[in-house]
Amino acid sequence: MTLREIEIAFRNITDDNEQNYRWPFSAVCAYANKVVNDICRQARVLKDGSITIEITAGTKDYLLDGRIFDVEDEGVKLATLKSSLKKCSYLDFDNDNFSWETDTGNPTAFALDYKTGYLTLNYLPMADDTARIRAFLMPSKSMANHSDIPEIPSAYHGFIPEMMCRYAYDVEDAEVLNPGAVKKFYTIGYDRGNPDSYINQIINMERSKRPLRRPSGNGGFF
Repeated sequence: MTLREIEIAFRNITDDNEQNYRWPFSAVCAYANKVVNDICRQARVLKDGSITIEITAGTKDYLLDGRIFDVEDEGVKLATLKSSLKKCSYLDFDNDNFSWETDTGNPTAFALDYKTGYLTLNYLPMADDTARIRAFLMPSKSMANHSDIPEIPSAYHGFIPEMMCRYAYDVEDAEVLNPGAVKKFYTIGYDRGNPDSYINQIINMERSKRPLRRPSGNGGFF
């Protein structure tokens, strides 16, 4: 679906008469992009296992591409190592080795700083290397024109117009504010307690695509 087709479907659902639109195109565009971002974050529909970063000896922090919002549990593999690195938290690093920030060795784990977008290794690498990353991504750009198409799989495009309604009716504007409609469309689109909600359907469809995880220590998904 194009953004224009999404807009038409949204206005049909909300009975938004073209003679007196309650939501300007800018608002419709914002809601559509927000839903696409929600789907990316919650269902992790955009993945890339071909991303690489160059590792420098003595450096443990690496700024990731801005589209990356998360990395698989065993989603980092150094070219010189046979196994993938374990995903940990910075607290795990402290608990395992309080001097990890200054110790040198072969990295065995990584952590993510979700606020700054950095990936950190648990040892200062002893040599230059290349890391391959299996990452979850956000869209490369927001939709802005009628001809733009959501970057998520086309199978999920039809969910977008109704999911937008959750945001469209939750606006401090007497003409559109409708708590009942917000609840209705939240249940339809987002309620994780509703097995038939669109987000649950998308999550289940994405899970069905993923390969079975191989035992830890032999390379994860690589």
